[in-house]
Amino acid sequence: MKATRLPRTAPRAASPRFASPAGKRAGVKAPARTLGFTLLIAVSLSAAPPWVGPAFGVTPPRLSVEASYYVDQANASCSDVGPGTQAQPYCKISAALAAHHSPGTTILVMPGRYREQVAPPLSGMSGAPIVLTAMAAPGQPVVVDGTDDFSSAALWTQSSGDVWLAASVTWAPKQVFADDQRLTPSTAAPGSLPPRSFTYVAGSGLYVNAGGGNPGSHGAQVGHRAYGFYASGTSYVRIEGFTLVRGDDRCIQLDSGSSNVEIVGNTVRQAGRMGIQVAGGSAVRIAGNVVSDNGDHGIALIGGATGCTIEDNESFRNFYAPARQANGLYMFGCPNNLIQRNRWHDNQDTGEQLQSGSNNNVSLQNRSWANGDHGFDHLEATGNIHIDEVAYGNYREGFSIEGNCPNTQVFNSIATDNGLTTNEYDLYVDASSSAGFTSNDNLFWNSGAQPPVKYQTTIYPRVSDYSAVSGQDTRTVQADPRFVAPASGDFHLLVGSPAIDNANSGVSNWPATDAEGKARADDPRTPNTGLGPVAYADRGALEFQPPTNQPPTAALTVTPSSGTEPLSVRADASGSSDPDGTIVSYRFDFGDGTVVGPQPGTMATHTYAAGNWTASVQVTDSGGATATKSVAVAVAHRNLPPTAALTVTPSSGTAPLGVRADASGSSDPDGTIVSYRFDFGDGTVVGPQPGTTATHTYAAGNWTASVLVTDSGGATATKSVAVSVDGNLVGNSSFETGTQGWAPIGAATIARVAGGISGIYSLRVTSPAVGTSPYGVTDEPNWVASTPAAGVRYQVRAWVRAELGASIVSLRLRESLGASAGEWVESPQVALSLPSEELLWQELQLDYVTRWAGSTIDLQIVGQPALALQSFRVDDISIARAADGTGNLPPNAALTVTPSSGVEPLSVTADASASSDAEGPIASYRFDFGDGTVVGPQSGATATHTYAVGNWTASVQVTDAEGASTT
Repeated sequence: MKATRLPRTAPRAASPRFASPAGKRAGVKAPARTLGFTLLIAVSLSAAPPWVGPAFGVTPPRLSVEASYYVDQANASCSDVGPGTQAQPYCKISAALAAHHSPGTTILVMPGRYREQVAPPLSGMSGAPIVLTAMAAPGQPVVVDGTDDFSSAALWTQSSGDVWLAASVTWAPKQVFADDQRLTPSTAAPGSLPPRSFTYVAGSGLYVNAGGGNPGSHGAQVGHRAYGFYASGTSYVRIEGFTLVRGDDRCIQLDSGSSNVEIVGNTVRQAGRMGIQVAGGSAVRIAGNVVSDNGDHGIALIGGATGCTIEDNESFRNFYAPARQANGLYMFGCPNNLIQRNRWHDNQDTGEQLQSGSNNNVSLQNRSWANGDHGFDHLEATGNIHIDEVAYGNYREGFSIEGNCPNTQVFNSIATDNGLTTNEYDLYVDASSSAGFTSNDNLFWNSGAQPPVKYQTTIYPRVSDYSAVSGQDTRTVQADPRFVAPASGDFHLLVGSPAIDNANSGVSNWPATDAEGKARADDPRTPNTGLGPVAYADRGALEFQPPTNQPPTAALTVTPSSGTEPLSVRADASGSSDPDGTIVSYRFDFGDGTVVGPQPGTMATHTYAAGNWTASVQVTDSGGATATKSVAVAVAHRNLPPTAALTVTPSSGTAPLGVRADASGSSDPDGTIVSYRFDFGDGTVVGPQPGTTATHTYAAGNWTASVLVTDSGGATATKSVAVSVDGNLVGNSSFETGTQGWAPIGAATIARVAGGISGIYSLRVTSPAVGTSPYGVTDEPNWVASTPAAGVRYQVRAWVRAELGASIVSLRLRESLGASAGEWVESPQVALSLPSEELLWQELQLDYVTRWAGSTIDLQIVGQPALALQSFRVDDISIARAADGTGNLPPNAALTVTPSSGVEPLSVTADASASSDAEGPIASYRFDFGDGTVVGPQSGATATHTYAVGNWTASVQVTDAEGASTT
């Protein structure tokens, strides 16, 4: 219920809580689907004749094919076009389901995080449902996530202070998470956002104040999909084993009368509203789910859902921020359902809410505790039955039956310590609900002075006085039920509980086993005063198991039981047994001061130092009896292994690549290293040898170099280093045989001269004797004469150094296809001058992704001389096709400078706003004004500057969202 309680006789409003899903209107029937039929192997037809169709008012037969298909986004061979085998699975659940949705189909989803909304397009059929199964493993869940990942700092730009903008969010999210916590939606202006809040501004994007710093560093996640699983009018579907998180509305939504659907064994949390909701339909089974931390009810049934089973679920910590209304289970207008063996606790409102026409439901062995309103609440719902229930420590009544709820029944249930701080009751029945109310064989008790019962308008401190007036609960007990640990949700009965062996097993719908599936047990120390065929059945949800207990038998193996230190062992007590119950805990003592447990697990691991030790295990069974088993462990001293270290210099380059492997950083803690064996990964092995280094020349490829070091005691260690060697498309890269393939540009002259970076020769490039125009060298003909495809990444490298005077040198390339030519793309510039850098070679680097297939790439190495008759050297030029080409096309750069001439001081504006990218937005702009002033990288497309007298070159480098750039 809300923080402000509605009048006792007034029904609760339903419409504010339950809006129809996006795109649907209540009361409007969706158009009928047209089904196509494909005959496959193993066909199952309904009993109707095959010629009967919709025109005759009879549903046509459905075809059933039992087949399984795999989804595994982590598999490198996955594809959304199939075939869906384990070797070649689908990448997305929705893709597999779109391709395969015949009755009997099973979709097996492997571990991973799937950011998608899944909606079965068609129904299964009786005996051949469509099954969606999560193949989760310990620590490896199958997660269906309603958010998009915004944990990259690059997705955010600072707006003001701690407020950051994600401009790529073009939708209005209902939820945003930082540090795995839900942020508060705000209506404040972006500049005034309080900490831990967010707001969306159409046309601008999402503004977030994560409480300090870039939201990406807080693991930001932005809601984008309303549902994890959504079924509309779909039947015979099973959803099992998934972890569904952060649906922007609901994690699982069944709509438009979906029936015969099973939602089993899922973990559901952090939905924007309900964790699981069923709107209409029948025979839906919600079983074994863990539902928590949702923005409204954990589980909700509305719109007349009937014949459904809600069993063995746990729903807790659900919270609706605007008002108190979030229940563990909420049912509105949903009659004739079975609710059993569930755990409702720590919800903002009621544990189990039956409201407004949710009539004639049967509720068995549910436990509802520590909720912010009632344990079990009824409003305008008639004929509901409660048997073997527990309501404990709820903020208000344990059982609240009010607002015209006649014919309610409560049997064999326990309600204690409810409403202690609000002066309310374990049982409340208002005057409008007392007609037909039937209740007996319960236990109502409070640990303080708070009266346990209010019936009609009278408060009763003693249950017996209420019984005398009402005629109800004549066998009900007012005494401490002696729960094991009720505050933590353990409602097992202790020895001597007044709830033992006195229930009424003759009431209709009485369950033969308890909430844990255990048979009814007779406590020989308690008289059997129950009614019905089983006189020793207990009240409440959990049957007391008598403590007449035989001790367990402990078994222990330690593997290995001897060896050299440090000795890692596994102690295994799984062979232990108990003749009349179960072993509930194992306590391992390894004899050297290390104790593991008590724990439910049968195994523990440990690492021993040298010595003779005794490992033991103590096992405890469900009755508290123990047994111990010990095993001797002998651990000898041993030589400590060395630590291998390896560097390979250089670790990348262009073939042929000469490298030096150095293992001199290797060490040994208790001796000396006597040998080094180098394996260069391409078939070349050097050693074993006493020397710590080795040299080698690699061909093109990706290689792994390793060293095996051996110490004086024979122990070894290995270290590996990856070496990447690119194939060079430049036929004459180092000018060892001449200048063929290269031509001067800008009236330059070129000549092969002695003195190269890796060989004997290099190329001298000299500017004209007059003027300071750009000069350089170009490939002729082009080394890349025909590109294989668009989206291919090339890595271009060249080494340069000063020869005479000073020049600013850069790499440039341009792609052309017939009459079409791209923009010149330029590398970062390097400044060359004498004499201080006379012998210093510097590397120019430029990566480029092709726009076209069959195009040619023109390469230039261009210098801007400070004076006439300047020169520089160039050597080791390489063009390599990158193995990891992204397929991203570079942007187009555009630049105007206004004014472009004038008298000093000259204030100018550089404008690159005409730059563009064919595949997305420009991410950043870097302005270089040529006089040492650089602005950016920045998101803005303009920059201002004031020039002194001189002739200057201004440039802009634009970079797109994938990292490709153009200057």
